[in-house]
Amino acid sequence: MAALLAALVLGTAALPSAQTGLVRVGPLDPATGFPRWYEDANGLKLGMCDDPNLCFFLPPNPALPVKFPAFDGDPTANFPDEFFYWAGETSMDGNGGAQALLVMALEGAFAGGPVKIGDQIVFARIRLRVDGLVPGATYTITHPYGVESIVADGGLINMTRDIGIGSLGDFTGALAGDIGPFLTPVGFAGGPQGTFISDGATPVPVQGSPLTVGGVPANFFRIEGPNAGLVFAANVHPNPALGPDPTTTSDAAEIAQFTLQGQIARQFGVASDRHHYLKSPTQTSVNAWASSTSGQALRISVDGSATVGMRENGTTGEYFARIELGANAPRPTQLTVVNTSDNPPTEVVVPLADLVTGVSAVYVMGGDLTVEAETSDLTALPTLRASVPGRPSVSLIPAGNGVSVGGLGLPVNAVPPKTVTVTSDGGGTLTIPVKVVGVGSTPGGVTLVANAGVDRTVAGNTLVTLDGTGSLGPVASYQWTHDAGAAITLNGAGTATPSFTTPNVAAALDITFTLTVRNAENTLTASDTVIVHVQPPPPAETLNLNVVRFLRNRQAWRIDGTSTLTTPHTVSVYLGPVGNTSRKVADIQVVNGVFRLVQPDNGALPGSIPGAGDTLVWVSSSASTATASLAIDLR
Repeated sequence: MAALLAALVLGTAALPSAQTGLVRVGPLDPATGFPRWYEDANGLKLGMCDDPNLCFFLPPNPALPVKFPAFDGDPTANFPDEFFYWAGETSMDGNGGAQALLVMALEGAFAGGPVKIGDQIVFARIRLRVDGLVPGATYTITHPYGVESIVADGGLINMTRDIGIGSLGDFTGALAGDIGPFLTPVGFAGGPQGTFISDGATPVPVQGSPLTVGGVPANFFRIEGPNAGLVFAANVHPNPALGPDPTTTSDAAEIAQFTLQGQIARQFGVASDRHHYLKSPTQTSVNAWASSTSGQALRISVDGSATVGMRENGTTGEYFARIELGANAPRPTQLTVVNTSDNPPTEVVVPLADLVTGVSAVYVMGGDLTVEAETSDLTALPTLRASVPGRPSVSLIPAGNGVSVGGLGLPVNAVPPKTVTVTSDGGGTLTIPVKVVGVGSTPGGVTLVANAGVDRTVAGNTLVTLDGTGSLGPVASYQWTHDAGAAITLNGAGTATPSFTTPNVAAALDITFTLTVRNAENTLTASDTVIVHVQPPPPAETLNLNVVRFLRNRQAWRIDGTSTLTTPHTVSVYLGPVGNTSRKVADIQVVNGVFRLVQPDNGALPGSIPGAGDTLVWVSSSASTATASLAIDLR
């Protein structure tokens, strides 16, 4: 599927609806990385609708089983680039081939288009496609999830609104979309897990719109505006419950039949929300929190131990269990959470880590940041490390009973971090907010920073202007110095932009300039350096081209030439007039003053093949400014 776009429509204004929406996203399916289901405000949980006969679901090879890739490039993968948890569509055919289309969907897809692990996204979509309208006129379109006021640009309405495409791995954005509660056929009252809400093909009247119009649920698709009823009158199926037939006027048309797809989730699954182990000389235990839908039978086990049932917190779908493994049990490493209510049972397996709790993180004004944290593993006493952005982590010092303490060695008067992260060798991690204590206010303004600019390379007898204007803070004065002695005269050494002329040199010369800036009170100083690399003049060199031949039957060049410069360097060969570097033939190494190019058959670059107007080849040297040219001998 192509990359997804939000609403792209001229003059679109979505009017408020009585949306009650989707309320919850289910646990991830480990096989696909997509949520197992979405739940609406009526408690209906729909999963991936994956029957090609009843859903808009088409794997690349319909003859093979559906299979999500086990790795990027998996040749056995057979998974579609889009699918639907729920979708509803309807259309009206009009005069002269005009059509009005409404698409509503809760869709799963991939951010980059093709199927890719880690690219999974879910979004709520409203799409409108209408043609045959009066150009520039404004139309009011009512659908089960809202009212849109849209200008028909050129007689067309073309709108797509996708909500929910956010950070990869976050599937909650679709809950704020237009879809929900799910529309179902009139009379549908649910069913067992795996039940399809409709056949995905037959238009049916629907129920469930959260929007009311004139006291009646808006379970219809209506267009109101100039000539709408005349254009779409032929195939309109009005809903008698809404009152007068809208097709009796020229300015309204509607349909109340929709094609629906959706499937009650086959499995409700389970998610492991939080877990850790506790270890002491007298106890080894594991605490685990998990979630699913309400009323499920969840059980946990640790490293193959006997399972223990989880207890639900009321009807929230949140569960807890604790396993006691015995004082002498080894350190727990793996937790398995199983939903035995599913058929077959579903499970998640996660690594176990110790619990790191923060005692304190205190920064003293003018001093250091001191961190105190505690591990739940009182037997192994894993090392705790504290870190803040931009600085290496520091190992805290054990202080007894699982507690470790230490300072981070921040510079004096450093800006205190907002938080500190503590990690444990036992796998646990914790972010602790930093408390700032002590006496005194933080100095305001920007710290004084000198910036002497970037290094550069120039030739001799060149005017160079230095640039210290990038310095920051309360700069009141500039002072430049250098290490070139009497070789140069620096003009304006007390300004931000002094200048000098480089000396003519026989060998490369590096001149280092130091910029020092001060504040008005002369209490703050800062320095920075910049290097100017002065290059000697290029050596004298004469290039000669002796042979420039192009063999048409072989699509290859034969080039011979000489240089008076015998030191190793290269020449670049170009097709075209001297100075035109847009069509390079090749770079050739000069060895002992000779360069030669013999290309293999079909070795010419496409841009270097001579055309009817090409008559010249020229070369330039990497060691000097020398060039040479010669007419092409075409064979």
